[in-house]
Amino acid sequence: MNHNQNYYGVTLLVNHLIVDGGTYFLLLKYLSQAYEDPEYVPKSEPLFTIDFNKIDDFIAASFKKLSWKDKLLNSTSSIILICKMLVQNKNNWSSLECILTKEKLDLIKRKNQNLDNQEKVYSTNDALFEFLSVVPIKRFIFPGNLRYRNVGIPENYLGNADVFVSDLTKAESNYMLKHTDVRKSVNQFPLIYSLIPALNEDYIFHNSWVKLQNYSPSFGGKLILQKLFEFDDVPRKDLLSFAVKYSLIYKLTENKYFLMYINLKNVVSQVEKKLRNFGVEEMIIKALS
Repeated sequence: MNHNQNYYGVTLLVNHLIVDGGTYFLLLKYLSQAYEDPEYVPKSEPLFTIDFNKIDDFIAASFKKLSWKDKLLNSTSSIILICKMLVQNKNNWSSLECILTKEKLDLIKRKNQNLDNQEKVYSTNDALFEFLSVVPIKRFIFPGNLRYRNVGIPENYLGNADVFVSDLTKAESNYMLKHTDVRKSVNQFPLIYSLIPALNEDYIFHNSWVKLQNYSPSFGGKLILQKLFEFDDVPRKDLLSFAVKYSLIYKLTENKYFLMYINLKNVVSQVEKKLRNFGVEEMIIKALS
């Protein structure tokens, strides 16, 4: 238990094999219900259920569907990724950090939306993924939650039900990522990887915490939001030491979102220009250490 002059807090450390973001926010939900109602007990099902075999079976079935090239990529990606990080020349890489308001995110969504597909599901994250893709790429990657899908993993699964989903852009779109590509991949999960597939340079990885954070409960009327680090916190330097084409967004408050983007300098400058065109003035841009 930690405390200072303003609050008391409990820190819980659990191995990622049995906990992921979905588990974390579900646990917060249960704690909130128990805090607000001392008589609270689950009425119809246990708090959590777990069956590692279901995850293993799903991954194994997905692996069988891959081509031999993708199987090789999936099996060796961790070694290759580590080797690339060790020898990568970081002189041509930089990072961008900024705060986006909800109004700015809504504006990005409206500007990017394909009017011919208004009847289809189209999330702010779809639009942001496309917005951040400013140069042609062959592969895009994002973490996906297996809960809420018809794969035998229940919503209250206690375990790591996150997988990396990967898909390819289209030649007819000059390999520029479209939000329709993202939405199709979110719905179908075409390629499942145990680790990030980054054999070549034509990729982008995007990670969003916002959807999970939208379910963050209140404790005694005060909203508790996930906060990984501040602008001036030291831990982020560890993340920024890796030359990986990566973007991250998470919610700070109901109206403020933290965005981080890492890529080659010329790509980061293009993202910076797009953000400034949308009225974002304050940004922190640094070379990778």
